[in-house]
Amino acid sequence: MRRTPLAVLLTLAAVLLLASSAFGAALQIAPRPIAKNVKAGNDLWTTPDDYSTYLDFSYNGGLPAGYFGPGSDPFTGIVYLYGVPLANDQGIPWNTDTVIERTQNTGPMAVGTCRTVGTRFIALHLQSHPFTVSFFGGAYTQTYTLTGGLSPSVPQSTGSMTICRTTQNGGTFTATLLAFFLNRYTETSTGTSFEVDCGTGACPEATLTSAGYGWRFTGTGHSGQDTAPAGLVVDVNANGIPNSAPLAGSSNMLAGVGGGGGGGGDECEKVEHVDGGGQDHSRPSHKSYIAGGDTDGSGKPDHCDCEEEPCEEDEEPIEGDAQQIG
Repeated sequence: MRRTPLAVLLTLAAVLLLASSAFGAALQIAPRPIAKNVKAGNDLWTTPDDYSTYLDFSYNGGLPAGYFGPGSDPFTGIVYLYGVPLANDQGIPWNTDTVIERTQNTGPMAVGTCRTVGTRFIALHLQSHPFTVSFFGGAYTQTYTLTGGLSPSVPQSTGSMTICRTTQNGGTFTATLLAFFLNRYTETSTGTSFEVDCGTGACPEATLTSAGYGWRFTGTGHSGQDTAPAGLVVDVNANGIPNSAPLAGSSNMLAGVGGGGGGGGDECEKVEHVDGGGQDHSRPSHKSYIAGGDTDGSGKPDHCDCEEEPCEEDEEPIEGDAQQIG
């Protein structure tokens, strides 16, 4: 029997080892993303002053005669709103005017999976541009502003958010948010005001929805978004007084920032929340909420304010959890 020399065997072994190593290196270029838990926590939003957030009072006949006092005519105009940074008990400077809480962890999510969790409005502070109300058939007018917060009279109802992981770094979400608002109308020349508390039955609960917008895991190349430490107390009723229960704090999810890399949403696109139900005499359309951190008021997160070139799409690897939280 012809024997293969030892040197030839060693050479073949070396070739096979090199081929195996090269093949292994090739396999490591695109590792399989590890299933990752999107943890419960607070989402922070900024409402830009770009005239895309408004209350349209033309629905259902508008606000009735006498709503603003004796002799006031029916009001069917549009009132434009923008966000006011929420007061907080730690004096943290930020742009956040709306806080939403995701009340549950998703559990481990692989790319291509979706999970639905509960949501709840925690705080809100919106302010309107001045608007004009006529009296006695237009005999004279008065100018008002509207301040919008959350009702102190009832707990806010639980809505839902369906979170889909479409890429290694993030994905998209669809949310249905429920809120009882507290509306404060102020006559600008005298400073006198009156409140309409939807939590007392003065107006129905509002439903706001958003669909198909992006989110991204923290630690994937982006910075500048507002974050909330656990235990922070914020203003719920838009009166400048921090009075919420202590916040759960920000989590490992940035809602309103695109997941990147195909199907993750445009990270520099505004997140729009459009009311699906309306109130008794108005139909609020709350639009253009973006992830907190809009220093120049452009309506986009700070990292999207690129002067000469489009913002870079990061696809940095996500460090997998050694142990998943249910």
